[in-house]
Amino acid sequence: MMETKNVYEADVLVVGGGVAGLMAAIAAAEKGARVLVAEKADSRRSGSGAAGNDHFRCYIPECHGPDVERIVYEVLHFSQVGQCHDPHLTRVFLRRSEEIVRKWESWGIPMRPTGQWEFTGHAYPGRVRSGLKYDGKKQKAIMTREAKKRGVTILNHMPVIELLKKDGRMAGAVALDVSAEEPSLCVIAAPSVILGTGCTTRLYNNMATPGWMFNLAYCPSNAGGGIAQAWRIGAKLVNLEMTSRHAGPKYFQRCGKGTWIGVLRYPDGSPLGPFVDKPDRACGDITSDVWNSSFTDVMKNGRGPAYMDCSGLTPEDYDYMMWGMDSEGLKGMLNYMDEAGIDPRRHAVEFMQYEPFLIGKGLEIDEHGRCSVPGLYAAGDMVGNFRADIGGAGSRANMPEAISVKTPPSVTRSYALCPMWPKSGLCVKKS
Repeated sequence: MMETKNVYEADVLVVGGGVAGLMAAIAAAEKGARVLVAEKADSRRSGSGAAGNDHFRCYIPECHGPDVERIVYEVLHFSQVGQCHDPHLTRVFLRRSEEIVRKWESWGIPMRPTGQWEFTGHAYPGRVRSGLKYDGKKQKAIMTREAKKRGVTILNHMPVIELLKKDGRMAGAVALDVSAEEPSLCVIAAPSVILGTGCTTRLYNNMATPGWMFNLAYCPSNAGGGIAQAWRIGAKLVNLEMTSRHAGPKYFQRCGKGTWIGVLRYPDGSPLGPFVDKPDRACGDITSDVWNSSFTDVMKNGRGPAYMDCSGLTPEDYDYMMWGMDSEGLKGMLNYMDEAGIDPRRHAVEFMQYEPFLIGKGLEIDEHGRCSVPGLYAAGDMVGNFRADIGGAGSRANMPEAISVKTPPSVTRSYALCPMWPKSGLCVKKS
């Protein structure tokens, strides 16, 4: 049996050091809780936002006006993330989103890199836009710094492998410490646990490049372990039967399709969708959001492949697009384009549909982030009834408003694993 070396105690354990995990940790620490983050990699460069982001879905009254319902309707009915949204959670999120945007800006994340609030991309022509353009290259390092300033303890290279429940409520978790050459088990005792393990990838083989396991649009090393752990202790899950399929440049799944300023076209030059027929900096071409199966469909019906055509870009819009890709964290693709001499203004880029994955499907939460198991919360992409991508991960709509700060004394001793892991949770015995 693997040795159990350490026992940690905290008021709140956060599983996952991505954007959702760090923001939840910061929120809990600001309430006076002792917070511990267990992260499988390094919180400065982990999760789906590790290399950056450039769109933050939000509601800014000075831009959108006083009626939040305009944006609520847009998110629920006309956005790529509206599927499976709980309308009440959507309203809570949007009303709080400006607070998070301004908080990030005060920390040093450029939320107005052009000097003003700017909403571009992922939008229908003529409709209100909710994707705030920002520069997220350094967001994870900044959030890690802010968490530590508030006294949050971050245990890197510490994946949680099972949740602990005692007397019907959360008691902590068992983690695997892989920070040293020889791994060891540790127990983390905490009456409140916040899961922020991200979306579920690798359900299917990587379609674009089967041999490149880390060529994904999202965190590549999450196969749904956090959701499975929650299910084993009885948490309610929703919408798992509804997988998502992203789309973007062929061979590069860190895609940033809403950042491209161009027109998706058939090989004969005709537009793939009905939305734009020339590059539109404000909207992009939303065809890849609302009909991402188009890239598969046109191959099946013999009219494909489909290409992104940026040949009509002005020099200013080209520079804006390339800056957005850098902010989004598309370094691998940008480096390859430089090495191969690919210029989107002269070379059409083939787009494709990627394999299914789970995002915005998983644990059911209420407006305070609470799950059906007392003491268990969830945040970010693993939530099953709310999704807003980076905005949702960063928003307090997914964070606990009321957390337990008293650690049960019965779980502060060392434990050894039982040989059986029943559905009701991991059984523990005092060693």
